[in-house]
Parts: sequence; C-alpha cells; structure tokens
Amino acid sequence: QYNAAYDSYGCTIWGSQNGIEIYLKLLEEREARKITGEDLVKNYNFSERFNYIVAGVRPPGADPHVVLESIRKNKVIPDALLPMTSSYDDFLTPDPMEKKYLDEAQKFPYIIWHEWVINGNISLAEQKVKMIEALTYSPLLVAGDAWNLSGDKYVRFGRDTHWTVIFGYDYGNYWLCFDSY
Repeated sequence: QYNAAYDSYGCTIWGSQNGIEIYLKLLEEREARKITGEDLVKNYNFSERFNYIVAGVRPPGADPHVVLESIRKNKVIPDALLPMTSSYDDFLTPDPMEKKYLDEAQKFPYIIWHEWVINGNISLAEQKVKMIEALTYSPLLVAGDAWNLSGDKYVRFGRDTHWTVIFGYDYGNYWLCFDSY
C-alpha cells in the first residue's frame, strides 16, 4: 500500500484483495488434500494497482463497500501485469484502465461476493460471537483503528480509519490480523 516515495491510502484495496487471496489459498489447499492427500501451494497475488484505478480510489481512501463491489464486478488480474510502481503518478496509469487488462480480469474463474457479518448496533460480546462463527467460513475484512500499539499488540480506540484482514483469534484475548502495512 506504500513505499518509500508514497502512500496510496489504498488499504481498502489491499485488505480486500488480501482476504480474497487468503480465502482462495485455503480453499484450494483443502480441495487438493481431498483429491490427492497433499497440500497445494498456489501463490495468488492480485494487482492492487488494477483495482485501485478501476475503483477510483484516491487519498484519503475509499469506502470498503464501493471497493468490494468494484472487485466483484471487475474481478482481478495477476500482480505481474500491473505491479506497484516507484512513483504515485506511474501507479495511477493507465487511467482509464486499458481494455486488455479489463478483458484479462474477466478470465478470473471465481465469483467474488461479500456480505456483512455485523450489521446494526449490537454489543461487543455479540460482535465477537458473530465474528468467531464467520471465521469458520472465511477470513474477515474489518475496519479498525490502525497503529495504536500497546505492548506487543495493536489496540482499537474506536476510530475505524483502516481496512484489514482478520484470519483467526485467541478467544477472549485478541484477533489475528494480516495487514497491508
């Protein structure tokens, strides 16, 4: 999401695609184990630049729902086709997105969709129960308050300004998170 020259403010892209990549790796590993009895290691790595441009993300960031709907509609391409660049101006090209990349993305064989696990005003205890259940199906994309370090853990103070992936938990203690930073 950033390098020495710039921060794209694209956590909604990076977090969303990281969640999709984690899910696909787990899904294919499970299927390979059923068929062959062996683990399959497939390296999904999609181009954040492609979806950043197509979704129209710009600093200071974007609505996760808008990003997820753009990814659902436009799909993904391999990172090798449009990788991270050393300058933000280069990162924003081609804009508008070239047809060859849009056509390539439509070859992606999966249907991408999302649903909200927590919708409405429920207690933290209820949120925790819903999140733990949802983690049995897939990683969770979550909004959080980034970079408030307390000891060796990051804590949430209620300013949800960052988008990331929760992939597990230590019940009652903390969530396991994979972050784009």
